Amino acid sequence: MHHIHRTKAIVLKNISTREVDSQLILFTKEFGKVIAIAQGTRKLNSKMRQSLQDFSLINVALISGRSIWRIVNVSFSNNFFNDIKNNNLKQVIIKVLSLIERFVVDEREEHELFDFLENAINFAFDNQENFDKNLNSAFEIFLTAKALDILGYFSDKDFSEYFKIDLSIELLKKISNQSEIYQKNIIKEINRSIRDSHL
Repeated sequence: MHHIHRTKAIVLKNISTREVDSQLILFTKEFGKVIAIAQGTRKLNSKMRQSLQDFSLINVALISGRSIWRIVNVSFSNNFFNDIKNNNLKQVIIKVLSLIERFVVDEREEHELFDFLENAINFAFDNQENFDKNLNSAFEIFLTAKALDILGYFSDKDFSEYFKIDLSIELLKKISNQSEIYQKNIIKEINRSIRDSHL
């Protein structure tokens, strides 16, 4: 009998496959990045259809196969793509999630990174009316640098001081108010971290 694994997950990508199935790239709290098949989810009467849209936060039940996982049940929490109306803020989160898709190692526990991203997305939803161009930029810098740091790629000790402070509008304003040269140097360090990873 197959063991059912339950975990929180973010749907990074939903790809149509065969006539009525979907192949999903999930970032899960318990198993890192997994590729899973959901059978019959493209049928109009599928109970899982709406829960597995791109960028949904879900609770999912999975069975591990030889080469791929299979989704047996799912419950929907929210979908930030629908919930966040600030389009520029939404694009920042999408960029960071595509970075996660590249950098997260398949099938490895990622509690810290998952909790950080879930909290950051909820923070963005709760405060979206406060975000302007400058705060969007500061949010992108913070999310990207912190995610890379958790994954072991980011090494700037000065900026790492920000990681000790709880995410808030005040923190983003503090980052935003740093000089343009300082912000460019942080972006340069982020790009270096990405380049040196060879991913």
